[in-house]
Amino acid sequence: MGKNKKKADANRARKQARRNAKQKAHAKKRAVSGSRFSQFGASRTAIREAPFDQAMVSETLFEAGIGYVLVTRALDNGQIAAGYFLLDVHCLGVKDSFLAITDRKTIEDRIMRMPQPLAPISEAEAFKLIHDAIAYGRDLGFEPDGSFVDASLVLRELTPGECDKKFTFGKDGMPFYVQGPNHGPAKATRIVRQLLKRCGRGNFHYLLELSDLPNDIEEPLITDAE
Repeated sequence: MGKNKKKADANRARKQARRNAKQKAHAKKRAVSGSRFSQFGASRTAIREAPFDQAMVSETLFEAGIGYVLVTRALDNGQIAAGYFLLDVHCLGVKDSFLAITDRKTIEDRIMRMPQPLAPISEAEAFKLIHDAIAYGRDLGFEPDGSFVDASLVLRELTPGECDKKFTFGKDGMPFYVQGPNHGPAKATRIVRQLLKRCGRGNFHYLLELSDLPNDIEEPLITDAE
């Protein structure tokens, strides 16, 4: 019995040690993540308070239904904080986003490689476009992705009347969801079900990659959503 008890105690001690190691590793990872901007000589506060540099938007954003808004701020150390926002103005609002802290040459190179030409817009117009896109997607039940928290550091709150430009979202008066290359069948199905729930049948359009979906997806999809 004594040996068995010692063995059991040893096993518990080893398990506890492994748990402690995992907790320390997770804590270290969170600490590194929380200070990850420091490697660029910037902080979240420094990014928020940096002066506005430029804003640009895809020229064919509302015709194509999808495109980028770029907002940059000039940091004290000479680098640029750039927020890239992929907008789906026909349905999802802010579809994707990311924050980059880099030099101006790198940003210019990225602009040249964009799938659509970018045109300069005012700071207020860029911010209002992003805020309105969020509101449109949110009304349909879609929130920006998790990376928006970092990317939004380059944004600020608009004051009333600062930009009175009106943006028209949707296509032909309705939401129009187009399944993108990063949306698999399961995610596309969830989105269409949400639109059915929020808008009702006949009040939105969608285009799915049928080759990636089961042949009988449409009927079960509509039935399950009702």
